[in-house]
Amino acid sequence: MPMKIFLPLLQLQFQYPQHALWLLLLLPLVAAWLLQMLWKKRILRSLGDAKLILPLLQGFAPKRPLIKNVFLILAVALLCIALMNPQEPREEGGPAVSGLEIVLALDVSNSMLCTDVQPNRLERARLVAHQLIDTLAGNKIAVVAFAGEAWLQLPLTTDMQAAKLLLSSVQPQSVPIEGTDIAQALQVSNQGLPVTDASHKAVILFTDGEELDGDAKAAVDELKQAGV
Repeated sequence: MPMKIFLPLLQLQFQYPQHALWLLLLLPLVAAWLLQMLWKKRILRSLGDAKLILPLLQGFAPKRPLIKNVFLILAVALLCIALMNPQEPREEGGPAVSGLEIVLALDVSNSMLCTDVQPNRLERARLVAHQLIDTLAGNKIAVVAFAGEAWLQLPLTTDMQAAKLLLSSVQPQSVPIEGTDIAQALQVSNQGLPVTDASHKAVILFTDGEELDGDAKAAVDELKQAGV
């Protein structure tokens, strides 16, 4: 029966084993406790015969300091173990999750400020992107802003709030060169995706479709060859 109790304790793993050094604090505590006990015994002996003195100490419980010191040392030991963060290893696990790696390429060219949709094309694209991000928890998101050139604004991250915050902040002036180079936007998006994993990669393009520079079809073919 005792073996069944202590076996799980022996199997514990510690996230921060370096904090085990704090257990060395127990050595001076135990030494101080022992020295205190010896000092008290020496004081009692110096006063006279212990059998005559102890009856005079009414209300004195010699076991109380002992219990107090034991609990103090135990508390320090448990605190040190808590700092090490013990964890029970488990063999079973949930189903494997393959997260998507998605680049949101947002057109911030001046044509996106057109108000044929309210409030304008850019804000409407931003709204749709935010709604999409809300459904992508557990996946990775990157953000590319483009106009006449493209810039990777946010590398792949699982921080969805950071992606939404960055999408809210990009403006036409975020990309100094005017125009709409969809091809470069797709190329930069492809560069922001991992090379080793040929699956679970996607690029979502938010644009009004008015391509003024580059060859978007060639860029799309390049993405397909990369498994996007």
